[in-house]
Amino acid sequence: MSLSTGSPNDKKVADFDVLSPEMRESLDAAEEAWIGSWNNNEGRTVREALQFFHHVPPLRCGNPRTATKTVSEKEKKLTPLEYIISEPDWVDKMVTARQPSFDMTVESTAHVRGIWRVMAAHSRHAPYRNTEEMREGETDDFHLHAILRPAAAIATAIRKETLITYFIQHEQGTTSDLGVGRTKDKQYIMAEDKRSPVFTKHQEKFCGYAAPGPGKKFPWPPETEMDKAEPALWGQFSQYRVNYVKLFSPAGVLYVRRKNVTSNTLVLSRKYDDLDGDVERTVCIILAACEQEEQLSTMALHAMVRCQDWISTWILSFLLWILWYRQTRGVYILFGQYDVFFRDVSEQFDVSSTISTHSFTKQLGRGASGVVVSSANGSEIVKLFSNEDLAQHEVNVLQRARGLAVPDLRGVVSDRKKTGVIMSYRGSPIRDVGQATTEQKQQLAAVLRSLHHRGIHHHDVHEDNILVDERGRITLVDFDRAELDVRCMDCADMAMLESLESL
Repeated sequence: MSLSTGSPNDKKVADFDVLSPEMRESLDAAEEAWIGSWNNNEGRTVREALQFFHHVPPLRCGNPRTATKTVSEKEKKLTPLEYIISEPDWVDKMVTARQPSFDMTVESTAHVRGIWRVMAAHSRHAPYRNTEEMREGETDDFHLHAILRPAAAIATAIRKETLITYFIQHEQGTTSDLGVGRTKDKQYIMAEDKRSPVFTKHQEKFCGYAAPGPGKKFPWPPETEMDKAEPALWGQFSQYRVNYVKLFSPAGVLYVRRKNVTSNTLVLSRKYDDLDGDVERTVCIILAACEQEEQLSTMALHAMVRCQDWISTWILSFLLWILWYRQTRGVYILFGQYDVFFRDVSEQFDVSSTISTHSFTKQLGRGASGVVVSSANGSEIVKLFSNEDLAQHEVNVLQRARGLAVPDLRGVVSDRKKTGVIMSYRGSPIRDVGQATTEQKQQLAAVLRSLHHRGIHHHDVHEDNILVDERGRITLVDFDRAELDVRCMDCADMAMLESLESL
């Protein structure tokens, strides 16, 4: 039986429960039609996506207990929190300031697909998975899928860089805390999720410590008397070195920030009883955290330029390199006399990055779609596309052809102007197919038949696109003109097969 906490969340559950089956089906159909319309509209905007996610589905309350987890030994040893300052409208001001950026059109195929997936994953009006919130695990799952993943997908589209959501893995092998960041090693915001009854009990006490100004010092308790909620929230800031935390439950949400990672003063928003609009608010906080991180990197660079002491400069350079290495993955590609950095965006293309080379310096030539550049040791190449859809096509073909005598897909990189598909490169172009060994002709025929079996027609098979390594193994490359799921009876592939079989 569902237990009420008197929140807008419970009203949503009650309103849904009185709907007739026909009305529920009508709502589902309208939602599906809206998603399809947004997905197929070339002028689709971020604002329209946020309007879809504005309504947050409810979660049934099912456990009245207000006990929360005990304070860990690690949390008891945290640097004491000094002040909690009340600034009720700081999140609302942030949302207002962000409004112009929401009018941007979502053009990237990868970004459209990412937003569409979270749109289609769960209903925005029915109770989430129709389960009851018995443990914090249900709260975490609800927060992750109903709010954090949509927010991360939209922030990814705005910033044009991949932001992911995840559970933090603890040393004991358990997972609990939710984070949003560029990688699992670099969090931008964290979430402290509580079941509705726990949140309702503890948030009032926590907010009671806040003052509109500097106020009195926070009464940090001795280890033997520590309250369970406040140290747990402060632990998110201290353990993960973040400046933004959400104290979340289906019964409401609080947003907490601090000036920087060394500050022991928290700034508390007002409590939002209704979760509607929480996706938009979370997007704004993610963007603010990303920009704050970039500002810190810029400040570190300026400090290095001003530094006169060569020892200090060296130390600061080393620290800056560590900061860059932890936050940035990618490769350098040589254009003329200049190296251009391309960020690793493999996750946006649903590709698991296995890039082993970080410098591409030798231009091999220009294919049908763009420039091809080789790594120094020749083991990998990057094909550069001015059109992201063409890069996506290359990725789709290589993924479908995985395991055949074609290049191994290693990853995807981008400098926001060009997209590069990185793949293995083995051998050199065959001189004359007619002079190839019988075994090599059999290999080529076999890979063409296998590709056709998987619905791939190459349509550009010639000597330059057939590589032979030192062991005589064939690799078919350059899928710029390949087509998927076509039935060709007289194309160049079929002509090549007939030629190979007659030799």
